[in-house]
Amino acid sequence: MFVYAVVAYVVAMSYGNHWQGLPLADYSNVYLAALAVADGKGLENEAYFLVYGNNIKPMITLSWLIHLARILGIQNEYYLLLAFTVGSTALALASLIYLLKKDSARIVAAVLFICCIPVWFYNTIFYTDTLSFSTAIISIALLEKENREKEDVFCRWVHDCLFAVVLTIGASIKITVVIPVIAYLVIRVFEKSVSFKRLVVLLCVVALAETVLTNFYSRYPIYEKAKGTENPVISWIGLGLEGDGSWSSGYDYIHDLTALPTKLEKSEFARDYIKQNYKKAFTFDHIVAKTRFNYASGNFGAHGLVSEAQAGKVFREMFDPYGRFYWRTSQICFTYVMALYFIGLFSAIVGMARREKPDRVLLVGYLSFIGMFLFLMLWEANNRQLYNQVPILILTATLSMRSMIHEKRMAK
Repeated sequence: MFVYAVVAYVVAMSYGNHWQGLPLADYSNVYLAALAVADGKGLENEAYFLVYGNNIKPMITLSWLIHLARILGIQNEYYLLLAFTVGSTALALASLIYLLKKDSARIVAAVLFICCIPVWFYNTIFYTDTLSFSTAIISIALLEKENREKEDVFCRWVHDCLFAVVLTIGASIKITVVIPVIAYLVIRVFEKSVSFKRLVVLLCVVALAETVLTNFYSRYPIYEKAKGTENPVISWIGLGLEGDGSWSSGYDYIHDLTALPTKLEKSEFARDYIKQNYKKAFTFDHIVAKTRFNYASGNFGAHGLVSEAQAGKVFREMFDPYGRFYWRTSQICFTYVMALYFIGLFSAIVGMARREKPDRVLLVGYLSFIGMFLFLMLWEANNRQLYNQVPILILTATLSMRSMIHEKRMAK
């Protein structure tokens, strides 16, 4: 893990250089605001957060990391932020390997993880997708460790607290990280391998962590101020009803929504819009278009986060639509992610046909994929939403291959 982290850091430093400029997207607003908050300055882009309040928590979390860099005397925060993203990515790999019991499966998973090209680029990005990348797989690994190993009460509480903190921070940045964790707990409940008392304890610890974290967020004026003006959660469901469910397809809807001054008015507008258009969600053309938009790319939205200041850098040439290596990179990434999808799907079909009882962690992967699919069909379509699910996808594909190979050997 240490070697991977060092190599990833060097690669990011050599080919990323993201501190030289920012892309013209939500990320720039979040990053610039985090810099201002960390340095005790006022928000120049406050109007953005009054509308897109969902990015306030990620912005504040990022400002804590930047402030830590200032405390440590690091003038350029990029070095510490990069160490954080690379370190958390390495922890995701370590958690992935821990969840696999066989050495051969661990090697396969490590190779698949290292060969996921977008991960190398995303290490240079300090946005919601990267900051939440490792939280789901780490949370599951912590729960599985407690289940596999007999621990005393103190160690169990330490694991519970770590689990709650990691999950809560991850969910505050990107809510989709809870999908694999919920899938894991659902499987454990059906297996009857977790008691009701134990489940209640976990939920209470998570609730406590959420309360404490929210208390920290609420100390920032913009957090409270945006509560009356931000786009409501229901607005993202309405956005997903038009065309392929993407932002560009729902531009007119978003334009009319954001023109309203209060969150209450926006909620009423979104509810009325959904009532009038919900049937579109069940049309064949819409389902196909939205599925294609969500799943037919393997770069996980990296093209939208390329900086203009990265001109001549390898990452820009690979992920910018006008870059020299963009189409070849896209082809490789598409082949890679489709292989993960089809391996998991084929294994699930074969397993059902043979009426096999799959491994618990493999079941978590299947259920997570279904949960994420339903979420994206309900929500705004965005391929980037899948990025923090990459460790789970790799875990599922690895266990699927292992399951099929094992059954083939048993048949002989």
